Amino acid sequence: MASGGRGVSRSEVEELLKESERHTAALFDEVFGRLDRLDGRFDSLEGRIDRLERRVVLIDKRFDRLELALAAAIPGLSEILGSPLPQE
Repeated sequence: MASGGRGVSRSEVEELLKESERHTAALFDEVFGRLDRLDGRFDSLEGRIDRLERRVVLIDKRFDRLELALAAAIPGLSEILGSPLPQE
């Protein structure tokens, strides 16, 4: 024992260990609960990104069709714009 402090009984040590285990278990529950929520949010974001990617593809196809329609309506449009238009 250091500098005249009182000894700690076995039951006090066991109680401190039990309290520490309860505290640690509570922390693990909180951490894993947060991880589960973050995982759910990540899955939700992945779904949103997938939907946005599909929208971008659809918009790109619409612009291609619009460019084709404009090219058919306006002869020489690709020369005016300086870039080739998509082909069907």
